[in-house]
Amino acid sequence: MQAVNTYTHHGQTVRGARRAERNLLRAVTGGFDDLDRETLRLLEQVLDRPVPVPAA
Repeated sequence: MQAVNTYTHHGQTVRGARRAERNLLRAVTGGFDDLDRETLRLLEQVLDRPVPVPAA
């Protein structure tokens, strides 16, 4: 999950906005939470088992 977050924050191509603006918008609207949920879902699908999530 960390690799996906790092790539999304720093490496992904940005179109139509500056990187900082895009990151702030995703933070405010819950876009990064959505990305985390989708990443976990895909990991569980590929690994064919639940992925433990540390308590907050």
